[in-house]
Amino acid sequence: MNTVVFTRNKKVTITHTESGMIVSATMQDNNHKIEAVVEISFPEMSIIAISGDMIRVPRPECHHALGILPKAIGLEIKKGLTLRMEEAIGGNCGCAHLTNLVMEACHASIQGQYTKFRESFSDILDAMSPDERTRAYLDIHPSIVNTCVVFREDSEAIREARNHPETYRIVKLKEQIASHFNKKPIH
Repeated sequence: MNTVVFTRNKKVTITHTESGMIVSATMQDNNHKIEAVVEISFPEMSIIAISGDMIRVPRPECHHALGILPKAIGLEIKKGLTLRMEEAIGGNCGCAHLTNLVMEACHASIQGQYTKFRESFSDILDAMSPDERTRAYLDIHPSIVNTCVVFREDSEAIREARNHPETYRIVKLKEQIASHFNKKPIH
C-alpha cells in the first residue's frame, strides 16, 4: 500500500481593474502557506505592484524574502521573464517557492490579458474567424512565437496566421485597441 507523504496545492485568481489586473496566487503544502499578489498593467503587461505573505513557513528567516519583492516592479510579462524574475527576487536573498508563485501569477496573467481583450473587444472578436483572431493576436503580441508547441515558429497555427490576409476586421480591431489605449495603431 502506498502512502501519500506530500501534497501541494496552488490557486490563482485574476480580477480585472481599470488599469489592468490583480493576480492573486496561493500555495499550500505540508510545510508552507504562501500568498503573492501581483498587479499587472494592461495592455503593457508589466508588474506595477507586488506584495506577499508567508502565513506558514519552516523557519522565521523565510520572511526576509518578502522584502525583495518590490525588485520585480517594472518587469514585463514577456519571453525571458523567468530569468529576469529569478535575478530580481530569487537566489540566496529570496525564496524559491515565493519566486515560483509569482511566476505562476505572471503566467496566469496571459489568460487574464485574453479575457480583458475579450471583455473590451468582444463585438469584433466574435465576428472574426479563428485564423483572423490568431493573425490579429500575432500582430498585437508577436512575442507569443515560440512560447509553446502551438505557437512554435514552424507550427501550423503560426504559418496559417502569417499567411492569413490582413482583413478589414483585423485592421478595425487594431484601430479599436489603439484608440482604446490612446496609442498609434499596430502595423
